[in-house]
Amino acid sequence: MEHGDFIGQLAQFGTVSGIDEVRTELQNLAGSLVSNQALQAASMIGRSVLVPAGQAELAEGGTIEGAVELGGPVTNLNIGIYDQSGQLIRNISLGSQSPGTAAFSWDGLATDGSAVPPGRFFVRAEATSGGINEAYDVLIADQVRSVSLPSGGQPLTLELAGLGTVDFSQVRHIS
Repeated sequence: MEHGDFIGQLAQFGTVSGIDEVRTELQNLAGSLVSNQALQAASMIGRSVLVPAGQAELAEGGTIEGAVELGGPVTNLNIGIYDQSGQLIRNISLGSQSPGTAAFSWDGLATDGSAVPPGRFFVRAEATSGGINEAYDVLIADQVRSVSLPSGGQPLTLELAGLGTVDFSQVRHIS
């Protein structure tokens, strides 16, 4: 073997060795990130989160809390609470709102003031924006019961008390 070829092969061996070391370090970094994510996820248990949902669970004597994200100013923001058959149970008028998050709370009472039985209810938001009546996504507050760590490319998921399993990426607010 000639001297130049020998030096070229030594350089290739060094490159392959360096690539293998980089791969090992990236695997170590990925393991550290998963461990860090596990620690952060554990601190979420018992906290309240806001997630997009068209339904909410009303507990006995409880309330349903949520919010609507508004990209611009609106007039006549209304939150409609509907039973499983689609009947309007209560309309909550929030009036004119500035851009941002408009919070709401429903006390479990129907329009006539009577208490409704616990169960699952649909929640819809509508408002007038620029003279046009539009529907808006509703964010529902729910408590985190457990956290599932990702494996095999799956996302981090949260098990919520009333809404079930949601991807962590859907969480808009943690309190």
